Order: sequence, then structure tokens, then C-alpha cells
Amino acid sequence: LAAAVLFAVAPARAEAQTGKITGIVTDSASGQPIEGVQIVLSRTGTGALTNASGRYFILAIPPGNYTVTARRIGYG
Repeated sequence: LAAAVLFAVAPARAEAQTGKITGIVTDSASGQPIEGVQIVLSRTGTGALTNASGRYFILAIPPGNYTVTARRIGYG
């Protein structure tokens, strides 16, 4: 996938002990957002799809380190 994936982990609420991962997927050559990219968070079975502006978010993520994978048909 020729894209730049940016993400941040921010706690939703201190009491809840969960966070949110959010980001934007863009084409590395043109910088344009990519819609319909499948974002998968390792070891959780959770994920999201990017919207028309390339944005995604995944809620209720337990604290920890994760690998974020982005895939879309037509990108290598």
C-alpha cells in the first residue's frame, strides 16, 4: 500500500482504561486521501475503513503497543 498512515493513541477516559486510534491514509505520491482502506489493529480483531477524506478511528482500545496495518485492493 503506497500510503502514509498516521495514528495517535489517546485515552478516551482515565477511568475506562481504553483509548482511541485515529489517523488519515494518503497516497505517498500525490498526498491525496484514500477512501475504503481497511485498517486492522493487531491482536484485537478490530478494525475500520477509511472514509472519503481518508480518515479512520477505532474506539475502546486497551492500553498497549499495537501494529496498525492498512490494505486496499489496487495498492501494493
